[in-house]
Amino acid sequence: MNVFVVGDVHGCLKTFKTLVKDHWQPETDILVQLGDLINRGNFVAETVLYVQELQDKWRDRVIVLRGNHEQKCINFVESGRDRDWSWKSRKKTIASFQRQGMELSEVSEWLQQLPLVWETDSLCLTHAGIALTTDKPFDPNNKEGVLWTKSPLKNIGKLQVVGHTPMPGGIPRYNPDGHVWYIDTGVFLRRTLTGIKFDEQGQIIDRRSIPTDPRDI
Repeated sequence: MNVFVVGDVHGCLKTFKTLVKDHWQPETDILVQLGDLINRGNFVAETVLYVQELQDKWRDRVIVLRGNHEQKCINFVESGRDRDWSWKSRKKTIASFQRQGMELSEVSEWLQQLPLVWETDSLCLTHAGIALTTDKPFDPNNKEGVLWTKSPLKNIGKLQVVGHTPMPGGIPRYNPDGHVWYIDTGVFLRRTLTGIKFDEQGQIIDRRSIPTDPRDI
C-alpha cells in the first residue's frame, strides 16, 4: 500500500480537494494529512466536514493527524482561553463552524481523537517532527514536541515527513541530517499545497505542489 502524505491545509478546501481528487488513489493509497487542517482559510468547517466524509467512506484509508492549530482549539475549549490562538483566527474559525451548525465543543472532541503520529516500518509522520531538543516529543503542549517544534529534527532511522514550517517559494525541502521531508509549502500564504506519495519502502513515487486556489484565501 502506498502512502500519499499531504501538508498543512488551513481551511483551503478548494486546493485540498483538487490535490486529493487528482492525485490520491484510494484503492491503492493511504491518505495521511499532517495536521493544521483548520484556521486561516475561508473554508475551515467545510474542510473538516470533507475529511470526515472521506473517513466515513474509506475508513482506515484516510488519516488526519493533529497539528498545533487543532491543539489551540482543544486548549481553548478546555480552558476558555488560549494565548496561542489569536483572537482574529479564533473568531474566523468559530464563525465558520457556526455557519455550518457545528458546535465548537463537538469539533474539539473530534480533534482530540486525531493521532499525534502515524508510522510504518519506513516512515514516521507527525505535524512538526521529533526534535533533538526533547525527550517528551508526544506531549501535545510541549513547545519542542511533535505539534510545535521548529528545532532541528532527530535522525530516528526512518524517514520523517512533517509540515508546520512553511518552506520558502512553495517548494518542499529534504534535510539529510535529520532524514526528513518538510512539506508545508504555505498554502495559506498563497503559495502551494504539497502532497508526496511514498511506496512501502519509503521511496518517493510522485510529488505534487499545486498553487493555492484564490477562493481559499
